[in-house]
Amino acid sequence: MPDTIDIAPGKAYLKGKILLPLSKSISNRLLIMHFLSHGKVSPGSLSSADDTILMGSLLRIISSGSKHEPVILDTQNAGTVFRFITAVASIVPGKWLLTGDERMKHRPVQALVDALKDMGADIEYTGEIG
Repeated sequence: MPDTIDIAPGKAYLKGKILLPLSKSISNRLLIMHFLSHGKVSPGSLSSADDTILMGSLLRIISSGSKHEPVILDTQNAGTVFRFITAVASIVPGKWLLTGDERMKHRPVQALVDALKDMGADIEYTGEIG
């Protein structure tokens, strides 16, 4: 059996199941896919890690929308969650205030923010730039 399978785009849609190991990293990516596909991708079983629970919670908050005031998205001390939520919030209409614990506020995000801004995202720093 080959180690990899090449999948080429065709005229038909792919349908099936992919079984992945439970990890917070994979689970968070599945939650993002579920969110971006509007539920067409079903995440199935997910990790019970704090980061995965936090990711699901923040995606539910984003789903509920933002009208006029910024909605606070507190990523606590979860760096991957912060980066993923930054990208998701940049494409969902609304006003979002991303934050985290004190340690998170000093982690580098400038490369991600610059890339998102280059693609048209409207992002401003409320604290230290970068």
